[in-house]
Amino acid sequence: MHRIKALYDESLVKVFHKDLQYAMAWKYRKSYKVCVPSSDVKTKERGFHAVQEMFKPWDVQDDFVKKDVKQSLQSAQDRRLIADSIQLKHSNIVHHPHILLVDDVCTTGSSLKACHDLLKTEVNSVSIVVLALHTSWRLSGSLTIKKK
Repeated sequence: MHRIKALYDESLVKVFHKDLQYAMAWKYRKSYKVCVPSSDVKTKERGFHAVQEMFKPWDVQDDFVKKDVKQSLQSAQDRRLIADSIQLKHSNIVHHPHILLVDDVCTTGSSLKACHDLLKTEVNSVSIVVLALHTSWRLSGSLTIKKK
């Protein structure tokens, strides 16, 4: 992922397509799929939206706007404030009965939580798929993930 995001190697995104196709095709076929946002500045600098390209075969939408905030340079406490930097482009997507939120890497979970909170209503469900967890996360049991 480092080569895709930091070194702008868009050719590697296809590596994710085949494995993801089998994992997502059936289970999330009726879900509205949306990716965690990247800043417009970073997307323009890179030349592509990394997460959207990784999940491209599943028509993942980019329905968020994110201010240009470099989270990796912030403390964990400051990252919790990311919700102030993320907004929905169109509020009508929250009416979909099931929304799948996708991201490439979960470091603190702050962006995922902010996006989840913007999407979740009393009449829908929101699932999350993340390709990788930062080393600060640990697996507990077969499917439960807990923050260290």
